[in-house]
Amino acid sequence: MQPSCSCCEPLRWFICPPRPKPHSTNEAEYNLEDPQSLAAFLKYADIRLVRAGYLYDLRRKKRLLPRRQEAAEWGLVSHTEVSKWATGRRDAMIISISHAWETREHPDPCGDQLNRLVDRLCLYDAAYYSDIWVFYDYISLFQFERRTSAEEESFRRSMNHMHVLYAHDYSWTFRIEALTPRDVWDATLANAEHLVTVYDAASKTVRGRPLKELVPNRVPYQSRGWCKAEVEWSSCRSRSEQNRQIDAPDPDSGFESDVLQGKVPMAPEVFEEGMAKAEFTHRNDAAAVLQLQRKIFHQKVSECEELLLADLPKGELGQLAKALIHYKKLRVLRLRNIEVGEEEAKEFAKALTLNTTTTELEIQVSHSAQAECKALWKALADMLKANATVSTLNLGFNGIGAESLEALAAAVATNGTLTTIDLRGNDIGSEGCKALGQALKTNDTLTTIDLRQNIILAGGLKAIAEALTTNRALTTINLDYNGSGHEFLWEIQETLKTRKAFTKPNLAATIATQVSGFLAYLGVQEFGRPQQAQAWTGKVRIEALTSRLKSNTSSIITSLKIADRQIGFEDVKALADGLKTNRTITRIDLRRNHIGARGCEALAEVFVTNDTIATIDLEGNDIQDQGCKALAEALKSNAAITAIDLEGNGITDLGLKALAEALKINRTITKIDLSRNQIRNQGCEALAEALKSNAAIADLNLGRNRIGDDGIKALAEAWKINRTTIKIDLWNNPFGDESREAMREMSTNFDTIDFDNRWIMETRPEEDYWPGYWPDGPQGFHDYSL
Repeated sequence: MQPSCSCCEPLRWFICPPRPKPHSTNEAEYNLEDPQSLAAFLKYADIRLVRAGYLYDLRRKKRLLPRRQEAAEWGLVSHTEVSKWATGRRDAMIISISHAWETREHPDPCGDQLNRLVDRLCLYDAAYYSDIWVFYDYISLFQFERRTSAEEESFRRSMNHMHVLYAHDYSWTFRIEALTPRDVWDATLANAEHLVTVYDAASKTVRGRPLKELVPNRVPYQSRGWCKAEVEWSSCRSRSEQNRQIDAPDPDSGFESDVLQGKVPMAPEVFEEGMAKAEFTHRNDAAAVLQLQRKIFHQKVSECEELLLADLPKGELGQLAKALIHYKKLRVLRLRNIEVGEEEAKEFAKALTLNTTTTELEIQVSHSAQAECKALWKALADMLKANATVSTLNLGFNGIGAESLEALAAAVATNGTLTTIDLRGNDIGSEGCKALGQALKTNDTLTTIDLRQNIILAGGLKAIAEALTTNRALTTINLDYNGSGHEFLWEIQETLKTRKAFTKPNLAATIATQVSGFLAYLGVQEFGRPQQAQAWTGKVRIEALTSRLKSNTSSIITSLKIADRQIGFEDVKALADGLKTNRTITRIDLRRNHIGARGCEALAEVFVTNDTIATIDLEGNDIQDQGCKALAEALKSNAAITAIDLEGNGITDLGLKALAEALKINRTITKIDLSRNQIRNQGCEALAEALKSNAAIADLNLGRNRIGDDGIKALAEAWKINRTTIKIDLWNNPFGDESREAMREMSTNFDTIDFDNRWIMETRPEEDYWPGYWPDGPQGFHDYSL
């Protein structure tokens, strides 16, 4: 019998007739990238999608999921509506649900899956203008007993191509992996009034039966063969984000607001090893599952040209290394927010060495894992020495230091294929830049290099200028937002002026381009929404989400993430309105949006009275001093917030002074991230004064600011009194050896202290640093741009 969805296992317990024959060669094959092909399959098999509103209605009325035969017609999506969706005339998000059947007769006899599903769907439904249409086998397919030949044929056709719903690029998979909690199950067993409406084979009627009369199946989701198959089918899409576990537990703390749960498609031979221990109602079903997984894998992978894999935990890059040989047409590979181990880094690099199709490679490691990635950059450098196809390499915002850059530069010196390298937002410093300059003396293919935000001072810029006297290929180099060495910048500009591709943009245009490019890199337009899907626009509607937040009383929904969505002041103002009465949300993630100072002020009003929100991530929102002051005022009375991320918000000493005053009063915040701002000595001194009396701050990040010796010495003095801070990050600030020694004397107070200061080799008076976008930089130099 052809493999099916989760419903297949319990159905086999009922079905005695001969198994359907495999579909004939003249039966349709469905294109897994074409929405009209998905619509054609749904119509051909008479599969009905379920409106999210119908599921809400069932929960509101405290009813369980019905069979397809008993489902209300209004709750099912018509084939005409699906056809309109496929041609772009209807905006909808199609979601296939992967779940376990918890009894032989009914998949969700306690209503636990329905609750989990509704809790998640209602947020998607509120957040997007799109309709939400769901495939849930028990409602979408005709169930036993099927009494007409049409129902039987519909089921057969569905089974023959069930993978289409889980592997199609225009559908999503939501996985409910948890079984009903034991206490809920036991309480339902003991409740004589709780009846589960199911088909009763003995009486041949549909009637209510108590849970104790049903046949339970408490095998974990991860151990079920058909569930494993659905996970693998879903992993074969070209965007890993379209396969999500919706009941995954939240991380305990911190700003990483997603558990890394991305998954790489398994090569068939690897999948076969894992299936050996999987449980099936009929063990010989395993052969059918393996056969279909192999077919889907090769169908999807062999034709894939662009692959985006995100949120990968350790181990998944090793799986990609094994699968990469099967990607025969892969041109673009993007890996975002990943973790990687040393051995799998080597395996991945080795696989790329043998790859002959990929021309564009992007790697972005998760912030928390960047310190452990030296092995990855070394392996990647070794790959570049042998690979002859990669022409564009994007390694921006990875915390790559001078040592790793030296290894990459050595590869660039001999590589004859690379034309573009993006290294912006790293920490290569002058030493790394010198190594790159040396490589440019022999490389004759690179035309474009982006070195923005890399703490490069005069020595590094001088190396680039010298390299350009012999290098004739490079036409574009971006050195914005680095340090001093103005004379060498002018020299580089004069050299590039003689080359065809050179242009000198004005400052306003440069800033606009950089902001746009930075947001695009972080995924505002790509990450979180499938660009190819005309049928799903991904357009956010904040007002409906706000309404949902006002009425939400479910303790299950505790985290709100609207990162990288380009929401602005009006949106966040509406959102704040909803949060004023909400008492279930404990974590808010608004990273990399456009809320600005006014939006931050609106949120601050919420924090004055809200007593449930504990974690706030406002990274990259340009709240500046005005927004920081509003937050500071709110924190004087707020006793719930424990962690706040203000990285990259243009905060200067003025904003930090206000925050420091609040910290003299606030005693609940334990973690603050103020990295990548514009903080100098005076702001740091104010913070140090606050820390003398604040015994709550345990984790403080001041990395990549403008803090000099005076500020660091003030911190050192504060920690002679304050013994509670256990982690402090001061990396990439312009302080010298004396300050480093002062901090080192205090290091016994900390579990972790990071003051790896790559600016030390070229320490200069603070006013001699070119601050790039910092507004208080040398007058007249803002008009200079490369």
